[in-house]
Amino acid sequence: LADAMQGTLPEDEVAIIRVSQSSGGDAIITAFEDLARISRLSDKVKNESLGTIAVGVVALVIAAVMSTVFPVISAKELQSTYSFLPFEAWGPIARSYVGYAEFISSSWPYLLILCVTFFSVVVWSLPNYVQHPEVREWLDENVALYRIVRDLKGAMFLSMMATLTRKRAGVMFTLKQSLEMFLESARTPWLRWRVGQVIEGADETGAIGVSAFNTGLISKEMFFFLEDMQKAKGFADGFQATAAHIETSMLASIIRRMSVYRWAMLMVGLSVVVYMFVWLFRVIYEMR
Repeated sequence: LADAMQGTLPEDEVAIIRVSQSSGGDAIITAFEDLARISRLSDKVKNESLGTIAVGVVALVIAAVMSTVFPVISAKELQSTYSFLPFEAWGPIARSYVGYAEFISSSWPYLLILCVTFFSVVVWSLPNYVQHPEVREWLDENVALYRIVRDLKGAMFLSMMATLTRKRAGVMFTLKQSLEMFLESARTPWLRWRVGQVIEGADETGAIGVSAFNTGLISKEMFFFLEDMQKAKGFADGFQATAAHIETSMLASIIRRMSVYRWAMLMVGLSVVVYMFVWLFRVIYEMR
């Protein structure tokens, strides 16, 4: 069944089917229920992420247009309107505004290349940049965009691990077996690197407890909750309780944080618009 599903479902979902089909028909039914739950969770995360990205792009486009195209056009209008007045007689605010517009007019190809390059590097680095582990560790902990991606991936990882470690028809896989199965389905260098860190930690600790998960793949909050649940309920049940808590509470908290970032980006775009209008009005007032 897993081979038949290959290519029609994400690799991590195929891995769950592959694990379950060896445990019998009842396990397969339970696996499909888990897949439906994970799919709904994944769609929710994806939709919220796309919404935040869309708002961020709109805010950045507005800010870019107002800080580049708008001053170039308005500066030309000012020069046309006040052409009877020598530029040397213009006030300092007007001269600085025209100077800024001329800088944009002469430098926009380089600025465009710089912006496109920066955006492309950031987009590429999110799933791929692991060449300098200490730098990526710092980005995941301190830069909002990287931290939110890490938290979302970590939440989905724990939900998937809860499914892989569940006892099905009397069969339950060990922590290392579950991690290795998940590693086979990891599709990005970052996720493979992070899961590899967890496997190394499991080898070092003998796969006893959940200390191997304290590697940066999941947030400290998720790790401490997982550790508490593992001590209170055991290995498999601890994962189940953690996954349930993530899906009902932690994921909602992450999404609320994304909403805060969304509003922050909108405020930045609005601030740029207000600043450019105020600057132009000050020029007009000075030239009266």
